[in-house]
Amino acid sequence: MNAHFLDGLFQRGLISRHTYRNLLQDVDRLRVPFGMLARTHNLLTCENIDAIFNAQQDTDKLFGEVALEMGLLTDSQVALLLDIQEFQLTCTTAQALALNGEMDWGMALAELSGFISQRPGEFQMHTYALASF
Repeated sequence: MNAHFLDGLFQRGLISRHTYRNLLQDVDRLRVPFGMLARTHNLLTCENIDAIFNAQQDTDKLFGEVALEMGLLTDSQVALLLDIQEFQLTCTTAQALALNGEMDWGMALAELSGFISQRPGEFQMHTYALASF
């Protein structure tokens, strides 16, 4: 979702190529980690997160997959957390554009609002592959 938001801004000439590239490279820094998001919503404890990390050490599985296998989260919780994670990343990107002076806050909000209103079902398309901590 976030890449689509940036693509649209870049294609319409609202952000420079430099800004576009920098924000795409900053995704890992801007994205709220999956485990932290689950903790924020009281779905996991710190002990649960540690247990998931320990279980993850012996596998290539992602955080959300391991949490699901351990019975700590349900399918619907993982899917919704992924949607929320991506939504927050897109909102944080709009904030970064305003804070870095790339566009004023009103324009950033208007662009974000327009982008979201054009994609009402997109949030339901995520898979566990996006889960990371």
